[in-house]
Amino acid sequence: MNSNLKNKLLLFLMIAFMLSCRNKNSDTCKKCQELVDDVGRMKNQLPRKLDEGLFLTRVEYRDSTYSLWIEVDDKRYSFCSMDSLMQKRRNEILYDIIVSEGQDRHNYELYVEYNIRMRLIYSGKNDQKQIEFTITPSEINEYLHSKADAYSKLEMLINSTKPMVSEDVKGICDQAITLKDTIVYITITLDESIYDISELKNYTQPNELMAEMRLVNPKLIRYMADAKCGLCYRIIGSLSKKRFEININSKEIMFNKIILEADAKMKSEIVESDE
Repeated sequence: MNSNLKNKLLLFLMIAFMLSCRNKNSDTCKKCQELVDDVGRMKNQLPRKLDEGLFLTRVEYRDSTYSLWIEVDDKRYSFCSMDSLMQKRRNEILYDIIVSEGQDRHNYELYVEYNIRMRLIYSGKNDQKQIEFTITPSEINEYLHSKADAYSKLEMLINSTKPMVSEDVKGICDQAITLKDTIVYITITLDESIYDISELKNYTQPNELMAEMRLVNPKLIRYMADAKCGLCYRIIGSLSKKRFEININSKEIMFNKIILEADAKMKSEIVESDE
């Protein structure tokens, strides 16, 4: 589940803090060295594709504002649709703040502490029209302290999570993740010129699927378990529209959460013994 836009936007927020820390003490900056290195690498990669028809072209930090310029393919998105597109992106960031944990949450707290705001400017590739929005430190602080039940947190996580599979994986035509009642649906459409859906069905096992999910998206497992939801993993052929489903009930999801917790405890004990 790497390469999703949520992670990229979070990186941009972290970059903002790194740049603002130039005027802070050296100890604070040293703690951020890894992210400072990421800044340099990102600048060398501009322009950078964020999503279909969306490219990050410029970054700038000035007066406690971190600005991101995103070029929009206006043949793919009309100027009117850009407004709804931006609102969706804004919601994804706010959702991410609410459900953030650990280091991610700590980073958001730093944006509040150092009074940094983020500004996103969307401009058309051809007509150069611009629309922008800003997320302020006070908004970040508000969403950090927002309360949500387990089911609402799962909804927010799903709204801000995509794609499920890296764009680099060949043969992925389409993918989606949705929540309906107490079931999370992950739907992937595969290119049947590459994959035989009937054959794939015989080799896809629920335990293998969950083992992979524990590696690539443990947060989704934890949130499904807390909300007492099951999982339906749906594979569809691009041409025949044949499909098969792997259904995993809420008890199995909870069992996988227990495995995650046991693994985390074991790793912590190993680190403590090494020290």
